[in-house]
Amino acid sequence: MPLTGLSSVISKPTDADLDTYDFFIQFLVENMVPIILPEDRFIMPYLLQGAMTDESPGVEAWKEHTTAFDRVQSVASTVSKPRPVSCIAEEAHVAENTARDHLERLVALNVLLKIERDDGAFYSPDPLHTRLQTLRDLLEEHDREGLIQLKIELQSKIEDWETDYNADSPDELRTRAAETETASQTRNLKKTASDWELALYRLSALEDAIENYATYTTDFRTSA
Repeated sequence: MPLTGLSSVISKPTDADLDTYDFFIQFLVENMVPIILPEDRFIMPYLLQGAMTDESPGVEAWKEHTTAFDRVQSVASTVSKPRPVSCIAEEAHVAENTARDHLERLVALNVLLKIERDDGAFYSPDPLHTRLQTLRDLLEEHDREGLIQLKIELQSKIEDWETDYNADSPDELRTRAAETETASQTRNLKKTASDWELALYRLSALEDAIENYATYTTDFRTSA
């Protein structure tokens, strides 16, 4: 089953979220779950790992079903930290000049941020755009009661982690992970900390959507 509304599950990862991002992408890869992007675009998650070469059948299928703009947006919207044109072009399987043109268009559309450095321009997802897309996905997929039910489920999960690990935050688990004696314990604590961070982000978005439900649904219907 395709996974829709990726941004409602995971936002632009920070350095602290890289374990979450890697685990999430690995899960999708292992289960062959395509990520459905806005406007009926899609990307297979193994592309996000940079696991294919230009000659592989997967690349050819991806290129056949998407435009160069689609691929540039897909790659640039999932980077964990700002990336240069060359890196994005390579992963999107397009020429650098093509990637640069599309990246600049995405910056103009407020989808990406552009950072100028001594060694050139770097691009990353705009957190405001990501947040708005997260809210839009939630509001399109759930009514107010559905959002409240999701909030209850997430709060329950978080409370279970607090009880099971006798911890108040995922940061505590990451601290413990640095002091464990076995690889299994370390992996378990890091995975739980990552899951907990994801739940906290999603809970924040849900609370925002619930509190402003009437305003947001009116605004989103008007802009649709």
